[in-house]
Amino acid sequence: MDAGKLAYPSPRFSPISQYTSLPFTGSLPRQSLLDSLFRAMSPPHLSPTPLSALRISRHQIPSFNLIPNTSIPPHHPLLIYHSVFPSSSYSSSPSSSSATSPPPPPPPPPVTACSLESYLNSILNGIKPSWRYTMYSVDHFHSTSHELLSITSGSARCSFGHLDNPGHIEELLKKGDVVLIPAGVSHRLIEEVEPGFQMVGSYPEGCSWDMCHGTEDEKGKIEKIGELPWLKTDPIYGDDGPAMHVDRDEGKS
Repeated sequence: MDAGKLAYPSPRFSPISQYTSLPFTGSLPRQSLLDSLFRAMSPPHLSPTPLSALRISRHQIPSFNLIPNTSIPPHHPLLIYHSVFPSSSYSSSPSSSSATSPPPPPPPPPVTACSLESYLNSILNGIKPSWRYTMYSVDHFHSTSHELLSITSGSARCSFGHLDNPGHIEELLKKGDVVLIPAGVSHRLIEEVEPGFQMVGSYPEGCSWDMCHGTEDEKGKIEKIGELPWLKTDPIYGDDGPAMHVDRDEGKS
């Protein structure tokens, strides 16, 4: 994982039980009031970029010293979903289009930690959000779980494969990008480009994460990485999507 085991911050709204205990004198039935409160507290539902328009990067990264990267069969690639959750570029300013032109499409909902967590939790058999944080600025990998990093704010240059590895990958990650990191692939923050770089870290249900750095005492853990099952569904697109076709993409970058 790219953070310590941090608890989520306390919600910034009062528990719903507070409202059920209050006398209600309005014209709406109590259930309608509660439904309205739930809708107001729910994050907007995100819509991913259509698969046909998605830009995805697939990388096979050679091992480096005791860091396996993608060298362990079945060689699952590092996957980067570029702008899979687009940020709004909508403008309400008047345009030169005629009065008969159709109105512009509504802006996409904002990408926030809450909306991203809600979306990931909606994918059946997907992976579950665990923390919100930035990425550590030291090379590390996980031997017990694959990892999904979803960027919710800022941007940063990050390394995959170990910074000293001639075959490592460097990517500029920004809000709306998602990275699927197979177990064994080293990663680290190089530098923030836009301040406030934050991510939601997620893992397959039932998996716990560990922290490895490629030391001699981790050999036993590294040998077991190949036994980890792959994801049951694509974490963003469900039954379809890039993570479900990694076998046919083996060796591509």
